[in-house]
Amino acid sequence: MRLRLTALSFLLCSKPALSKPPVICYISNSEDGEGVGQTILVPCDDKLSSNNPSISPTPVPTKSPSESPTSKPTSTCHDHRYLSVNIGIPTFVNSITCEWVKSVSVSDLKVQFCDILIPFGGENKQIKKWCPEACDYDCAPTGAPTKSALPTMQPTPKAQTAVPTLSPTYICEITPKERSESISDYIKSSVGTTDEDLNNSLSPQSLALNWIINEDPLHLCPDNLKLSQRYVAATLYYSMGGANWIKSTNFLTEMDECEWYGFSCTGGKISYMDLDDNKLSGSIPSEIGHLQMLTGVSLDGSLNELAGTIPDSIGLLVNLEVIDIDFNSLTGSIPESIYDLPTLKVLDLNDNNLTGSLSPKVGKLLTLKFLQLQGNSFSGSVPVTLKRLVNLETMMLDNNNFEGTIAGTICANNLYALTADCGGDAPKVTCDCCTYCYPLPTTRPSETPSTTVTPTKVPTTSPTARCNITPVERSTLISDHMKLNVVENTNDLIDTSSPESLALNWIINEDPQYLCPDDPELNQRYIATLLYYSMGGDGWIASTNFLTGVDECEWFGLSCNGDGSIYNIDLDDNNLTGTIPPEIRDLQMLEGIVLDGDQNNLGGSLPETIGGLLHLKLLDIDKNNLSGSIPESLYDLQKLEVLDLNDNNLNGSLSNKIGNMTSLYFVQLQGNSFSGSVPVTLKKLVNLETLTLDNNNFEGVITIANEICANPSVTLTADCGGDAPKVTCDCCTYCYPLPTTLPSETPNTDMSRPLTVACDCCTYCYPLPTTLPSETPNTDMSRPLTVAPTSSLTTSSPTAFSPTTSAPITSAPTETRSPLSLAPTLSPTPLVPCLEEPDFSVTIYGMEVDCNLLGTLAMVDIEEYCEVSVSFGDITYPIKSWCPVQCGVACAE
Repeated sequence: MRLRLTALSFLLCSKPALSKPPVICYISNSEDGEGVGQTILVPCDDKLSSNNPSISPTPVPTKSPSESPTSKPTSTCHDHRYLSVNIGIPTFVNSITCEWVKSVSVSDLKVQFCDILIPFGGENKQIKKWCPEACDYDCAPTGAPTKSALPTMQPTPKAQTAVPTLSPTYICEITPKERSESISDYIKSSVGTTDEDLNNSLSPQSLALNWIINEDPLHLCPDNLKLSQRYVAATLYYSMGGANWIKSTNFLTEMDECEWYGFSCTGGKISYMDLDDNKLSGSIPSEIGHLQMLTGVSLDGSLNELAGTIPDSIGLLVNLEVIDIDFNSLTGSIPESIYDLPTLKVLDLNDNNLTGSLSPKVGKLLTLKFLQLQGNSFSGSVPVTLKRLVNLETMMLDNNNFEGTIAGTICANNLYALTADCGGDAPKVTCDCCTYCYPLPTTRPSETPSTTVTPTKVPTTSPTARCNITPVERSTLISDHMKLNVVENTNDLIDTSSPESLALNWIINEDPQYLCPDDPELNQRYIATLLYYSMGGDGWIASTNFLTGVDECEWFGLSCNGDGSIYNIDLDDNNLTGTIPPEIRDLQMLEGIVLDGDQNNLGGSLPETIGGLLHLKLLDIDKNNLSGSIPESLYDLQKLEVLDLNDNNLNGSLSNKIGNMTSLYFVQLQGNSFSGSVPVTLKKLVNLETLTLDNNNFEGVITIANEICANPSVTLTADCGGDAPKVTCDCCTYCYPLPTTLPSETPNTDMSRPLTVACDCCTYCYPLPTTLPSETPNTDMSRPLTVAPTSSLTTSSPTAFSPTTSAPITSAPTETRSPLSLAPTLSPTPLVPCLEEPDFSVTIYGMEVDCNLLGTLAMVDIEEYCEVSVSFGDITYPIKSWCPVQCGVACAE
């Protein structure tokens, strides 16, 4: 259904502009007191329309003011072709008429159109209320209008006919003014927004309310159950600088708020909000407390800059499990209400400007596992009540103004990580069991204390430490383990600036999880960290959760299976740089590696160790800057299904061992510098569907072409085109490059848009002939420019040709058009041979049209498009020859 709609929209917007002006007598301004200034529709009589001799309106019987309206008022008093409305769908550039809606033959599609809201002045109505007859909708209004038909449109004053005594109906059964007042009252009573905020026209609350009342395409009524949630969602947008967000997909559109970017819903209620690293600004509105089903609020990230205080209303979110608002500019203290949240597991507020003390009530958060408060200005003592938090795993309090002693009873909980300002020459806090002590020593005054650097003073003994060894012993054991079991080149660990060394330093000294040397997750977490440092993580577009205390399975782009093992890496179009580290081979459960995209620029070679990923099915690293050859080990990946390396700087030959990769069905190698012959062993790849070898330096004859071409669904490309083809291929789908007779064309290696074809049995041959210089070639083979029959008109399909055609097709399909109009020219022959074909498909103005699509058009459009002539070689027939039923034509005998 969606595809059909797209095709319709393109056809409609491609039509020539109408030369006749629209009849406006169907529009009137209400002056009845209740709807002053509102634009409404009223029926018009035949005399109103008679002033326009270019149309033939259908008369409406006149009624006296005392007569009652019919139960189903019609709207046929004007020419629907010229009275049109904009339905508000982006794909429809032009308007849709009631006549068109009436002609739609697909019932589901008609229902969708009839339910669309149309703004008219300050009022919205569904199309079915503007076009009741077209939608078969009974919406007879009652009452009497106070205004007759527009006098300026009457032919003579004495012939003026009164408008039937009808008044407008409103979608909420109340006037716009009543609706506005009811919604405002509801928002104040239900959500708690104050009059002060609503009366300030520039406040986020006022802007959100104005959008809900006057701009929201859904035009919700005051009793709608989703009204308050939609208002709060809009308030969040205005309050946190939504106009400048990096992503704001679907915000302030007709889409349900559950589809707005960053929102997740359960049962239609917003249950999670994730807008981290999205350039948030402004403040968190108190209205957030109305989202009662929220379990998580994630607004963190170095790209966000929220200010103001944490609203006290956040304590109303009794289902909340995660509060993650670190790396912002929040001020004030932690609201007391937060300490009453019964299910809170993560409280992450580090690196803000928060002040005040940590309340002893923090001991009430019995479910808390992760507490990060470092990098603020908290003061006072560390509450002893923290000892009650038996589920706490990480607590980071450093870079604050806490004082006193951290009680030993807190350490009894065996925290993974516990940090405080217990280091330096004058420690603020005494802690006998802290994992890390800050700040940096005074011997390095140029350094600024950071929460992500190696602590300078760690206790020499830690009787309650998680690993039951000293930090020095832990560091040595982890380093030795990495040298022996993980790092490919141990010299990389000597260079402190290498990705391997940086990753090891983070694991030992900065990772909040503080893994032990024998932890089974150590290798995986180290390699995930290494990927970040090796591929330029600090410059990525998205790096959510990387290098935090969160499990690496939650780091952006990494997916894990049920056992917690990373099985997929997807970092496409993420501004990757650097190289792929060879240590990636230790992720033994990897099935997919996706590092492609125009915004990535990985260099170096494909690591030889990639052949150790025996479960790998997908390797997609196209459009980067890789060099070197394909590693021999890669050909041992017998489960690999997709090998996509196009548009890099790879060279060398394609090994005969590729024949061992029998699971391959998609191979893209175009746009590199591969050389040598194409291996005969490719014929073993019985599942192969796509093999693109063009824009390389392969030579010789592709001897496996016939075996591959035996499968008609296979796409095969090579450098078999041009004046001096490098490769001989008898049945390649596409041949590159373009001939030298078209020097202005540049070969395009994007397989969605092939440039030329050299083939004895191809359906179409491109580019278009030079006899049509005004036409622009369409090289997208999924959308052929047109369709042409073969000489056997009664048996051949217009979309396919017999491979036994005696001569290659050299002319390109063309469309007969008038040079003065975009509209197709009409065929002068009234009767044509009927070539009814169920698979008929033709592209007009760049969009595909078939017989079924014609059946959904208004008659005026059917008449125009049925006359389009489709030419191929010396044969020309109009579309009505292919779709006689839909076009309503008589067939020639």
